[in-house]
Amino acid sequence: EEFLEQVWTERLREFPLEMKIWTDVQRTRKYPVAASGGQGEVAFRNVVGATSPSGSVFQESHLLMAVSK
Repeated sequence: EEFLEQVWTERLREFPLEMKIWTDVQRTRKYPVAASGGQGEVAFRNVVGATSPSGSVFQESHLLMAVSK
């Protein structure tokens, strides 16, 4: 689990402008938040019930992917 979180952290650092974060959140069900330990540290929590920077709370329905016909 620790190794996976290190990989997710590196993806956040390497792809900040490629809009890959949300698909990672949908796939892993983990939401990255700044850790209180220092600069650049990231903690991952379960996305359902987490609060976004805009103040909304994520629900299970927010993780559904659109399906085209």
